[in-house]
Amino acid sequence: MRLRLGTGLVTVALTLPAAAAAQVTVLSARLTADLTVADGSASVMVEYRLSGAVPGTALPATVLDFGLATVEDLRVGEASEPVPLGDAQGVAHEAELPVEATDRADVSRVVVRYRVPSVVTTEDGRLRGRIPVLTVDRPPAEPGPGLFVARVRLPQAWRVTETFPTGLAEVDGAGTYEVRLSVVPAVVGFRARGDGGRTPGMPVVLDVLAAGIMGLFVLLGWRHLRRVAA
Repeated sequence: MRLRLGTGLVTVALTLPAAAAAQVTVLSARLTADLTVADGSASVMVEYRLSGAVPGTALPATVLDFGLATVEDLRVGEASEPVPLGDAQGVAHEAELPVEATDRADVSRVVVRYRVPSVVTTEDGRLRGRIPVLTVDRPPAEPGPGLFVARVRLPQAWRVTETFPTGLAEVDGAGTYEVRLSVVPAVVGFRARGDGGRTPGMPVVLDVLAAGIMGLFVLLGWRHLRRVAA
């Protein structure tokens, strides 16, 4: 580009770096968590598939503390040494995650493994689980169902009664639960019983209350019709 200033001629060259030309986006995120040790801890693996990320570079990621549910022993890929988690603000922690190549030239990935020693706590005789999700600080390529998939393995004696986000459902009858979402959440949570019994969660309770109210209206209407007919 040329700019004429008075009688002088100035030539300006504009060059955009390659990294700015291609925005890094998240194609998919897959989480697996194993709680079958039944000691309240979880082993977690998260894999991000990325577009526009160059293998060998690093991407920022964030994970939050949820009460006693904190991340420890964060490792990337098959690395033998843990990756340090820095303190950002309050309960937030940051890490730089190296990007790996895949068998596709246009797709790269980040794979992390970590342990959450205190996923499960006991509240009012029930189990409450919170699994922090380490999130890559990049937008999704195309938000939609299935962008994020979490699969959680629980002891077979546990029975899930409530979940957050809503939708964590058993898929095999052997303690494996799965949820599919359009966004990557900061946490996957659930409430459960550890004695094999089933206690209705809040959605079921609301359905029962709604059915009871409808039944009451039907009964009142029927009595009103009887009085009119008499």
